[in-house]
Amino acid sequence: MSADLASSSRPPRVAVYGASGLAGASLCRALAASGMQVHLVGRDRSKLEAAAATLPPGAAYEISVAAVEDRAKLVAAFVGARVVVNAAGPFASVGDAVVTSAIAAGCHYLDLCGEQAVLRHVFERCDAAARHAEVAVVPGAGFAVAMGDLLAATAAARLLEHHDDGPTVRHIAGKRLTSAEPLAISVAYLFDDLTLSAGAQASVFANLHAPMVVWRRDRWDTERAGRRARSFNPGPPPADDAIAPRRAPTADPAPPQSRPPGADAHGSAISPAGVAASYEREAFSLGGGDNLTIPRHIAATSVDTFLSLSRRPQVHQALRLAAMAASLLPAAAASLLVPSPPDPSAYAATRFAVVAAAEHPFDVRYSVAHGRDLYATSTVITCRLALALARRPQGPCGVLAPAEIVRAPSFLAELARDRVIALR
Repeated sequence: MSADLASSSRPPRVAVYGASGLAGASLCRALAASGMQVHLVGRDRSKLEAAAATLPPGAAYEISVAAVEDRAKLVAAFVGARVVVNAAGPFASVGDAVVTSAIAAGCHYLDLCGEQAVLRHVFERCDAAARHAEVAVVPGAGFAVAMGDLLAATAAARLLEHHDDGPTVRHIAGKRLTSAEPLAISVAYLFDDLTLSAGAQASVFANLHAPMVVWRRDRWDTERAGRRARSFNPGPPPADDAIAPRRAPTADPAPPQSRPPGADAHGSAISPAGVAASYEREAFSLGGGDNLTIPRHIAATSVDTFLSLSRRPQVHQALRLAAMAASLLPAAAASLLVPSPPDPSAYAATRFAVVAAAEHPFDVRYSVAHGRDLYATSTVITCRLALALARRPQGPCGVLAPAEIVRAPSFLAELARDRVIALR
């Protein structure tokens, strides 16, 4: 343990499970740089010590060894922490033990999970326990869910002309956005040169066989991944040396029609007004965690998540067919796929755009974020959500979406101000 922990006036402690992995170690460094005490928790002491050696000089930290199979030891490791962050995957294997132990220890909880089946389990099974413990449980607090959730909240607020004034961190529960007209929410994750860690690859493999869930008229329905496709237009990417404008997002001008030009037999195009068609990308439907979080704060008629991994039509179509076939695989098939650790320098090459559209029958609003380096971006998002929970005096409890603990427009504007993302 660092000597700093003996201080009588200590900052809040954040425990990170899986602290020796790529995402966990990066998050620990960010938390320590933000002034938090960091508690590195995992299975292997030598790896945890190596991760601790990368913390900023003078960082307050401690190390605990605890496996998910030993729940008593896991709870003991979390006691005293204000927030627990689970950065270890595959979440289908370790997620339940970590979230239930965090609740038992009286801690707020976040994770980086993007596995839809795991998120659904947390929402359905952990809410009562979290409310009883008066803690907030926020699954999907990394890039893959939080970004789409926050952008969707922003787009819906623009469409419904809803002004949610107040501090970025919510101290009381926000109002669920409702509409007298049918309201459709679509979120698309568009990538170029995507590189995934071995842990993220394992999570994808483990999730291949799970049925995809979509939101339809106040209930979750199942659907095969890749069944639908549509076009999205994020506009031009920002320059590498200026990843985000230093300004808050502004309202989109209303397009002249409910469905922008470019619709085809597979679906309709999503193209903010004034954006050149050359940036249009075809994306296929996929079971994102956003389908579960967004209906908590937006009374939408439908919620769908889409994915594009390539600009080349042939490659995109091949990936779409692979996604459709993957849903037919048995669960045991995932064990045959071996993750391949990438070159660490490859992570920074990833470019992304996330488009959220909130649509009425005759109107639509968008919120778009551009960025690069998926893991660096995810670290900042998770760190700031953890800080929000660690420092808030009070706030909503239970299992919550990211947009239920922070005000989405101001949270995203702060990311843009600090050049983490570019907003439009």
